[in-house]
Amino acid sequence: MVELNEKQQRIAQMSGWILFLGVACWSLNAPLVKYISLDPLIIVAMRALIAGIVLLPFLRLSKLKFNKWTLMYLASYTGLCVTIVVALKMVAAPIAIGMQYTGMLWLFIIAVSVGSKKVSLYSLTPMILIFIGVIFFMMSGISEGVNKIGLILVIFEGVFFAGITALSCKVTGENPLGLTCIANFVTAIFVFACLPPQISDIPAIPALQWGILIFMGIFQIGAGYALYNVGLKYIEPYKASLIAPWEMILGPLWVIIFLREYPSVLVVVGFAIMLTGMFLEPVLSKREDKNQGKCPTEILPEPQK
Repeated sequence: MVELNEKQQRIAQMSGWILFLGVACWSLNAPLVKYISLDPLIIVAMRALIAGIVLLPFLRLSKLKFNKWTLMYLASYTGLCVTIVVALKMVAAPIAIGMQYTGMLWLFIIAVSVGSKKVSLYSLTPMILIFIGVIFFMMSGISEGVNKIGLILVIFEGVFFAGITALSCKVTGENPLGLTCIANFVTAIFVFACLPPQISDIPAIPALQWGILIFMGIFQIGAGYALYNVGLKYIEPYKASLIAPWEMILGPLWVIIFLREYPSVLVVVGFAIMLTGMFLEPVLSKREDKNQGKCPTEILPEPQK
């Protein structure tokens, strides 16, 4: 096992809070996106492009790992960014947002398969509670109907989220900010090249919406995923997936504070159940056998050079 220097030890000790800050940045999308009347694909492409440009000074390719896992990570990142936006056109927002966090189920299965997590009452209870909370959250959007294609897309959201969470520790090397930079450039290029949005609308974007796009690119996407990748260097991916649903709680909170819009009873009940699971997890983890978490892909062979 590689020994950490003093700086890395401090970051490792704060990894949970670093992940939480990243998730908090993601949640800023909830109130801000209501002020943008643009093609959603333009929003995806432009905020990714802005994030990539801002993170460009941290792009040190020599400190990144380039292998088949890198391609899988980039595909998962791009897939997650695109499917959420496209799904929002076909299904209700609670379903499109909530399905992303079903990725914790995939990560739990991976954690059990590599031996970093045991199947027990202690390990299952937090996950089941959080998952039930997510279901309550999504149920608030069922009345709007579910498009079949949209349903397929939201299922893939969970797979893509599990992908970026599980693969980050395999490809980030010593440069999580550089990995975030590349992922955002790839996302922007993919959207502009393969899912061409209404590019003609870009010159006519009002100053206020430009300001929001820049803010979202720098903080919501750039800082959010950069912090998430930093935290994933020192925390087990499955545990990270239990912190990520804070986005679903913080997003509506910002909407209440800034827009004076209040969630439904189902959403509030879902949040209460999720919070119960989140706060129980560290308590129950202490009662489990203390196993060192590992990157889920460490049991797989490195690609031949």
